[in-house]
Amino acid sequence: MENKRNFFDLVSSQRYFHLIALKLNKRYTLSDYWNQCGLTDVTSKTLRYEDSNFCIEHRRIKTDISFYNGEKDFSLNGDGNPPYSYDLFAIEMPSDSLIILGFPFKFLAKTILYDLIGKYNLLTKASFLKCDLNKLIKHNTDYVYSSDKFNSYFSAVDLILTGDTNITSVALDGDKPLESILYRTFFHDRVHKDECMLERCAIKCELLKDLPKTKSNVHMDITGNFKLYVHGSGNNIFTIPYLFSALNELDCLKQTITNPINKSIDE
Repeated sequence: MENKRNFFDLVSSQRYFHLIALKLNKRYTLSDYWNQCGLTDVTSKTLRYEDSNFCIEHRRIKTDISFYNGEKDFSLNGDGNPPYSYDLFAIEMPSDSLIILGFPFKFLAKTILYDLIGKYNLLTKASFLKCDLNKLIKHNTDYVYSSDKFNSYFSAVDLILTGDTNITSVALDGDKPLESILYRTFFHDRVHKDECMLERCAIKCELLKDLPKTKSNVHMDITGNFKLYVHGSGNNIFTIPYLFSALNELDCLKQTITNPINKSIDE
């Protein structure tokens, strides 16, 4: 059950946020990110939550640039005109040397990353990360990762067949598709023989202990794009550090020289 306490006060919730994962090779902090992201006018709506393993910071930015197209009115005055207000969040995971950045719009993510890379040489301090989906799917057909605090399992998979077959691709979803008879009888062995590749998937995440108890569905693809549908409360953002810690422990996070936000296979 979703914890009733709201940790966030969001204007950009109930939509997909684009996530960018970075592996740090030099000192780079959340303070560096906020100072360099190019959108320095930050309103008073901020949050910092910290425990021994991660820190989540949320800030509401104000800008004269419209990063959305005809959706909800994000103008501060409610008239569709500048200035506009948007939510950003960032997660720091020092023990894993990871930073995860969250953006409500792809154009906003591209704009900020362009400045971070071009003006501040971000890629001399960190590398983009993608998930090795084919390694991940071979780990287990039950849970991706399970502990007393956090569970995760596949809730959807898009597979590409590379062997001798008339079928080129197939999508499986529903309640734990890797436990389905179809997957076990036709796809399982082909996946382990590399005759079938995972192109994209969704991972169901459940945070079982601590605050807040919540669930999320995280979409990811082979190019390194991660997307989270942020609930109205925003509490399911807390599943993200647990998921990436699990992916790191499973050795499924791989560095990539390509900016994933420019290579999305699923707009």
